[in-house]
Order: sequence, then structure tokens, then C-alpha cells
Amino acid sequence: PKPPPAPKPAAVPSGQYVELTLVPAAEVDAPTAEQLAAEDAERERRAREQEQHMAAMRAAAQPVESNPDELEVIGRVRALYDFASEHESELALRAGDIVFLTCRVDDE
Repeated sequence: PKPPPAPKPAAVPSGQYVELTLVPAAEVDAPTAEQLAAEDAERERRAREQEQHMAAMRAAAQPVESNPDELEVIGRVRALYDFASEHESELALRAGDIVFLTCRVDDE
């Protein structure tokens, strides 16, 4: 029987090409059901952690009900890039904006 044609090179992000070798599925180590379940559990754990973190950030981002002139400023930062807010709790920024820090939620 005639062998299948060689695969065409696939483009990679840098614009260069790489050569691919086809391997029969029987020769590939497929993940076990236990490995797949562990990966799913890890993804779910990370998603829960992320949601908890975002909930804490949203809670900390509630509007301040005091006079801004009376707040203790603990630092200031300058925005390096534009940022379009996607949620009410986010602050839209333009490159060069200065933000005065009045509290710190975490190290990020």
C-alpha cells in the first residue's frame, strides 16, 4: 500500500514553519480517566479561588462615603496603559492617569 502523503508544515506565530510527524493514536499515551478527573477538579478549584478573589475585590471597591480630602493617601501610581472597565466595580483608566491609593486589599 502507498504511504499517506507527508503532512504540510504548519505556521507558528513567529511566521516560521515547523515539521509535524503523525503518530498513530495507539502509540500516544492518552490521559487516564483519573488524570482527566484530577485536571477537571484542579480547574474547578482555580475557578472558585478566582471567583473568591474577585468577590473580595468587588467588596473592597465599594464607593467611599467620606470626603475624599479626608482620606489618608498611602501612595500613588500612574497608569501605563488604557484600561476599559467591564464591570461597575472597575475603574476605567487612560495611560498617564494618576491614581491615589487609600488602602491596600492584597499584594497585587
